[in-house]
Amino acid sequence: MGYNFKEDLQKAKFAEEKFISWCKDKNVKYEDVRLEKHYQDLDVDVVIYKDDKPVNIEIKSDDGIAKYSNNITIELISNMQYSTEGWWVKTTKEGGSKWLLFYSPQRNLFYKIKTDDLKQYIKERGFLRKLEMFNSWCGLINLNSFCRWKGIELDSLIFMQQNKERVA
Repeated sequence: MGYNFKEDLQKAKFAEEKFISWCKDKNVKYEDVRLEKHYQDLDVDVVIYKDDKPVNIEIKSDDGIAKYSNNITIELISNMQYSTEGWWVKTTKEGGSKWLLFYSPQRNLFYKIKTDDLKQYIKERGFLRKLEMFNSWCGLINLNSFCRWKGIELDSLIFMQQNKERVA
């Protein structure tokens, strides 16, 4: 099975729209910033407002590796031919995302992870492994290992599962 970039973008858009719909349903104040260059440069999709303070959120859909395990992929280089920054490099810059939402379509749930926690985990533990995926260079993180490191249960990361909203 080959890679289809257009199909991948549609899956990502579905996850983003699912979260935006949740914000509307719950009357969460939000701003869809997917088309704003400043936020695109930081790979931020949505800004929500908690106590009138902005919280940047990056939303990912992982239809590949995540369906077989509790692993998530972290894109380090988006296009190896041109050495373009992957979303992880962009979103961890100053002003980038505070939260990462990883949508698992097979499980119909989001995992909600603080960007700073994931940065610290990667700094201390590194990646499970690095791999080339199509034309990208990615790192692999196992959520069970992340949770053991953090001292939490995997279920505490689950957010928006089949109409059951759980906030970590």
